[in-house]
Amino acid sequence: MTQPPASMSGIMGTLSSWNLKILQINQLHLVHWNAVKFENFEDAAPEENGLAVTGVFLKVKNTHQL
Repeated sequence: MTQPPASMSGIMGTLSSWNLKILQINQLHLVHWNAVKFENFEDAAPEENGLAVTGVFLKVKNTHQL
């Protein structure tokens, strides 16, 4: 997983692909750090109980169903 910039907030989402025109996105990762114990992502990342990551698989369709 790519480390986000230090300016990112405590709650962030990262996509499995940044080049949306070439690659189909099929995953979403929500990365949270423990802001109670750690001041920033860089401090939390290597520690136990520093990060929580939720992965979501997506199915992308061309049409919307209401």
